[in-house]
Amino acid sequence: MSCRNICTIYRATKSYGGNYYGYGYKRCTDCEIFIKWNGPRCPCCHEFLRIKTHDAKTRKKDIKRKLAV
Repeated sequence: MSCRNICTIYRATKSYGGNYYGYGYKRCTDCEIFIKWNGPRCPCCHEFLRIKTHDAKTRKKDIKRKLAV
């Protein structure tokens, strides 16, 4: 499906000193934005939301942070 701009209501705001995934935001690959949403699918286009980064460097940092806790 295509983006219907409903997701702009849930657009994430990034705080300094962290990444979007660290704050619990999810990314819609179809709408190409980060959103704050509890469901597994985008409220706009109903695509599955990505909850993990594809960047290897950031993924390693996340794993180390989770193991330290």
